[in-house]
Amino acid sequence: MRRSNHEIDPFAGFKALPPLRQLTPVDKARMTGKPGPMVALMARVMIEKRSLKGDCTDLDLKMAGFRQAEIDTHGMEARQAALRLVHEAA
Repeated sequence: MRRSNHEIDPFAGFKALPPLRQLTPVDKARMTGKPGPMVALMARVMIEKRSLKGDCTDLDLKMAGFRQAEIDTHGMEARQAALRLVHEAA
């Protein structure tokens, strides 16, 4: 007598759940709900982009995962924080 797949494996025929998406640093900063982590992360991205190519544009921030509304809201404060960090390091 032949046994069915369900007798051997009770989960036969069920599709596996898709893997969970990995959270990016921007996602983690968004999840806090506070502006501080977002500003600090944006400042670090600005410093990194400026050191690599000489400037940091809104497009660079978008490519890093920030939304336009976040750039508009936190951009100036992040620029000030980036300047402070660079001057403190110098």
